[in-house]
Amino acid sequence: MRAIIGFAGLISMAMCIGAVIFLIMGNRTVAVPLVTVGLIILILSYGAASYISHSDRKK
Repeated sequence: MRAIIGFAGLISMAMCIGAVIFLIMGNRTVAVPLVTVGLIILILSYGAASYISHSDRKK
């Protein structure tokens, strides 16, 4: 489970970096959806990692 969450975080970071590259190139129509999806995945993976960390400390 931790590997899946880590991989999702890696994908979201790559999407945000790609969005910055597209913004530098001037292609805003591609950059905005990349940032949006990347931030949603980043928030979900952060929440899942916090939940797993919290449940591990309870045991």
